Amino acid sequence: MLVKVKFFASLADYIGKPEMDIDISEGATIQSVWELASSNKPIPEGSLCALNHSHVLFSEQIKKGDEIAFFPPMTGG
Repeated sequence: MLVKVKFFASLADYIGKPEMDIDISEGATIQSVWELASSNKPIPEGSLCALNHSHVLFSEQIKKGDEIAFFPPMTGG
């Protein structure tokens, strides 16, 4: 099944592109999407993910047509 994956800020540089479509099996998790999209690069500590514009855990299961977004660790002052 096809899902849209977006990478924001420094994660887009880390992966090499800001977005892509991934073909992955139904019931896969966001963690699985990261592994496939990043060619198994480690997730930077503190990174966040969203499923269809709602923050979720990396263990969340996905379905056809979902949009997954990855955000780098947040900092600020």
